[in-house]
Amino acid sequence: MLIKKNDIHNIKSYFNINGYIKRHEVDVVSVKLWTQEMKNNGENCIVFFKEQGQSGNDYGLKDEDFVLITMTDFQKEMITKYGKDKICIDGTHGLNSYDFNLYSVLVVDEHKNGIPVAFCFSNKSSEDVFRIYFSAIKNAVGIIETTTFMTYDAPAFYNDWSYVMGTVKN
Repeated sequence: MLIKKNDIHNIKSYFNINGYIKRHEVDVVSVKLWTQEMKNNGENCIVFFKEQGQSGNDYGLKDEDFVLITMTDFQKEMITKYGKDKICIDGTHGLNSYDFNLYSVLVVDEHKNGIPVAFCFSNKSSEDVFRIYFSAIKNAVGIIETTTFMTYDAPAFYNDWSYVMGTVKN
């Protein structure tokens, strides 16, 4: 049997799933409204936000730079619990029409499953963004002293992790 559109609609109704909510037609405004909603929410997952047009001099960013870093309470708990063993970092580039980058920090649980514990969206790929990213994690959960740091061949990730969190054995 194939699932039909009506089946999905019935599931959404039964479980009260609202689906995609666009807060404003202009994406920049929509993101700003979403971040404000999250800050006013009981669980604030925004650990750093610098919107385009906002002065970024305190962080070495230009006014046109965009950086959004998120961590839920669950993700904070997971990095604290599993980050001592292994930290993995990956970057994904060019996923949208704005050419923003997505950086993910992951830990590995006792079942060898990867758990994403922090996300960073940015219009640039640079050491100042990585330093902000890792500093935001440190501000949220403290220093993560890990045994193994794993990433693809991008020395900037390790250099900035070491600067913020300390050097890693492996």
